[in-house]
This record gives sequence, C-alpha cells and structure tokens, in this order.
Amino acid sequence: SRLNPRWLLTPAFYGFLGKAATWPRLQRVQSKSMYLRSFEFSVVLENEYIDGYVTEKILDVMGAGCIPIYKGAPDIRQIIPAGLYVDIRQFSTTRDAVSYAFSLDPSARRRMREGIYEWLLSAENPFLNQHPLAFMYQYYAS
Repeated sequence: SRLNPRWLLTPAFYGFLGKAATWPRLQRVQSKSMYLRSFEFSVVLENEYIDGYVTEKILDVMGAGCIPIYKGAPDIRQIIPAGLYVDIRQFSTTRDAVSYAFSLDPSARRRMREGIYEWLLSAENPFLNQHPLAFMYQYYAS
C-alpha cells in the first residue's frame, strides 16, 4: 500500500466523549475498533509510565489489527512480548519510532500482526479474560 504523506500530518484522537475524531474537523465515528482498523499503525501513549501500568489502549489497537507504536510501562516486555509493537523508548524521538515502523517491509508487518493475534489468543495473554473486547480478538483473528 502506498503511504499518503497527508495521513502522517492528520492526527487521530479517541476519547472525546467516547468518540473518535480526526483533527481539525473532529468528525465522530461509530466504533473505535472499526476506526482503528483503517490504520496500519497507531501511536499508543499511556497516561502513566510506571511498571505494570498497561491499559486497554494497546489492547484495543492490537485487537483492531494495528501495529502499536508504544510508550508506557517500562516493564512492557514482561507483559507483552517484544516484537509485537514498536517501543518508542528504543528510539531518540517518537518521530524516529514512527519512521522505523513505516520503514518495515510488508512481510515484517504481516509477521508482527500474526504474532499479535497469536499472543492475543494465547494463555500467555494476561488480559484475555479481563478485557471487554476479548471476544473480538477471536473474531478478528479468524
């Protein structure tokens, strides 16, 4: 797929009264997961950067089929295996992490998504029975 440079300059937000929106028009969409499915990557920033603090943000992105570009829990590798997301802390800037993600070839992206789905459905996923969208993971993975 070809990358439209304009998309890189159009941040997407979710959280305004539970509705997704794109800047600057703030158009509401019906479903966060369906909205996320239109993106190949999504930047995920946790509200706190403390050990063990992993919220639904990264799970929603993974469940929608996006590759997360993540900044959050310092111990994320103990919770979600490395290689299933791009860890922003491994780069000098967030821009560098995003550039790296977009530089991945299609087969590397496919392997990451396959790994994400395998992990989401595995017993190693500590959130499988806790996350309200757990049933969706099985649907999207099939």
